[in-house]
Amino acid sequence: MPKGRLALSRVRIRVPFSTSHTVLLAGRQRCVLVRTGYCRPQIVGIILNMSDAIILFSHGSVLCGAGQNLTELAARMQARGDAAMVEVGYLNYSEPRFGETVRSCVARGATEIIVVPYFLVAGKFVKEDLPQCIANAERAYPNVKMRVAEAVRFHPALADALLACAERAQAPAAWRDTKAQAAAFCRASKRCPLYGSNDCPATRASEMVV
Repeated sequence: MPKGRLALSRVRIRVPFSTSHTVLLAGRQRCVLVRTGYCRPQIVGIILNMSDAIILFSHGSVLCGAGQNLTELAARMQARGDAAMVEVGYLNYSEPRFGETVRSCVARGATEIIVVPYFLVAGKFVKEDLPQCIANAERAYPNVKMRVAEAVRFHPALADALLACAERAQAPAAWRDTKAQAAAFCRASKRCPLYGSNDCPATRASEMVV
């Protein structure tokens, strides 16, 4: 059978209408099975080479907890089997930094890493800073294959995501809830814009000690 192709002419799988199932195969491949109707199974098999690791690359922020959503996204991607390791690596401020994440993945056995820029557009951080990070990683780990995906840019699913956000729109009075969520992941960093304010748990703790 030609490499990278999958014959499914005799396969019959009962799955709901217009859904897909990911099946892990031997090695580092996965097969995405898509059912397109309730009548005779019309299944498309797509072989995708799985990477040892996927690193979600983002800029980072001085605000404590700013990367929590990205951390949760990485955990969800790993739980559903998108790669053996799905981690987050930041350019600045937040931790872990990109180089640290690469080092951790390699230490755990990764020999192939896909870097996915978590940006809507390919600006300076993607076009200039990320290539430098990749070059540093390749010098440090010449035997590790590094591949880089494009920025998110346009994707049809973004319309649904934005609509879901619009449905959760709140009045300005509720915006302070975002600050409370950020404070929940306080790292007692003096660079955080909340440090020294009443919204900072570290500040309140120090005042209680005094």
